[in-house]
Amino acid sequence: MSEAAVSKWMRGLAVPQMDKLDVICRFLDISITELMTDGTQPEVQLSPGAVRLVTIYQTLNTQGRKEALKYLDLLAESEKYHD
Repeated sequence: MSEAAVSKWMRGLAVPQMDKLDVICRFLDISITELMTDGTQPEVQLSPGAVRLVTIYQTLNTQGRKEALKYLDLLAESEKYHD
């Protein structure tokens, strides 16, 4: 990747190819979203139930988290629990 290419990208005159974005992101240890935006995430409003799920999930160890996700996947696959 040349300095000229980076300069054009930084001035908004061009964008890097996807394979270059991947290399840049790995080098900087950031996601493509972080690279292509100002780094802020839109604020998400979670329901009380979603907050409870996240709170419980965060208290679990690695094995507990894996099991919780397996259970949620099973529920999601079942037509019985869909609206």
